[in-house]
Amino acid sequence: MKTVLFGLTIFAITLFSASSHADLVEADFLHEGDGLITVDNVTGLEWLDVTYTSVNRDMPNYIPNTIERVKLLTQDPLSILYGWRHATVPEVQALFESAGLVITDDRLFQHGEMATPEATRAFLALLGATYSSRDGDYQRLFAFTGSQCKEYPIRSRCQRGSSAEKYSIPSVGINSIERTYAELAHDALKDNAYKANYGHFLVRER
Repeated sequence: MKTVLFGLTIFAITLFSASSHADLVEADFLHEGDGLITVDNVTGLEWLDVTYTSVNRDMPNYIPNTIERVKLLTQDPLSILYGWRHATVPEVQALFESAGLVITDDRLFQHGEMATPEATRAFLALLGATYSSRDGDYQRLFAFTGSQCKEYPIRSRCQRGSSAEKYSIPSVGINSIERTYAELAHDALKDNAYKANYGHFLVRER
């Protein structure tokens, strides 16, 4: 992920973990060198940086951070997001696996063989961290999917009961002592709700 602002300049970044690796390729979206797209060569999907749709973003094309509003933009032929769609939980899982991240079942930062600091930092550099500490040592990504909890129930935060109509929000994080996590349901919200530092997992086929 880069913050500089049309072209097709692409370069590959190889992400490594202790047990696997895959090439995720950075590409441009609006301007040459913006690096706002990540191509997963395993699935063939293009992923838009989650920071592009995160709330409180100081940019001219600020996008209100709710599922319903972003969905409308992806369906509007006049919108810059036309043609994109929200990723499903299985698609996010496949992205995590392509990046070499270890998927965990809770919010605790993992250590030892469960931690993947190099892969996590590379992943956040591509897709963007929606929250960072001032020194940059603590980084996290939160982003909506298009999957409701009733479709893919995951632990207590995303189940078929009271959370059935809510949308799953995966998260990836790393702290200052190189502990990491990658969750498929860190949180769940309704389509008209939002939180600061939450973006959207938007994809399109190549």
